[in-house]
Amino acid sequence: MIRLEAVTKVYPSPQGEVRVFEDLSLSLERGSQTVIMGASGTGKTTLLHILAGIDRPTSGRVLVFDEEIYGWSVERRAEFRNRKVGMIFQFFHLLKEFTAQENVALPLLIGGANKRQALARAEELLVRCGLKDRLSHRPSQLSGGEQQRVAIARALSASPELLLLDEPTGNLDWKTARQTVEFIKETIADLALTILLVTHSQEVASLFPRTLLLRNGALEALPGGGQEGQG
Repeated sequence: MIRLEAVTKVYPSPQGEVRVFEDLSLSLERGSQTVIMGASGTGKTTLLHILAGIDRPTSGRVLVFDEEIYGWSVERRAEFRNRKVGMIFQFFHLLKEFTAQENVALPLLIGGANKRQALARAEELLVRCGLKDRLSHRPSQLSGGEQQRVAIARALSASPELLLLDEPTGNLDWKTARQTVEFIKETIADLALTILLVTHSQEVASLFPRTLLLRNGALEALPGGGQEGQG
């Protein structure tokens, strides 16, 4: 489904170039579930942004169904993110002035759905996420675990094909983190989504079938993790 081919990312700085990674390759098959581990600052979030069409690599290719996404216009990449990619973050990024239902409906409204359809879809997802009684609650009225479930519902609202998770449990205690990861896996079990999750947590990584380590600008298979598609 998605391939990175010899991707290099370099950022300029006053002290000289910062090389995040070089000639990095990765394949994600449809329906696969992959974790990338690494310490802070190793480029995990940068990698997700490149896959989502947000941050152009310095060199190399990012292919989705054999199409180079950085050959697309900015508008087409934005449409790709809105319709094909769901993103879940550590800090939830919910809009505090909106209810849970409105937060989940927002990507659909941006994508052109009418308000009634968007709110109905948001309600359906929030009920599925166990938040039937929280539709009209604002983020400040929700626990951390509940806020992350709203963020999960929002990421699934447009029925994406690729789900990118950036430290989704980093702001949660381990008990809630484990419940959240297991909930994500249960929720998407029948959706055939391709998942890429980045984390520094070995405990979170242990809940997935394939784990890679991003270190010194390269991807390495961890002992016990699958190596297929590593590149």
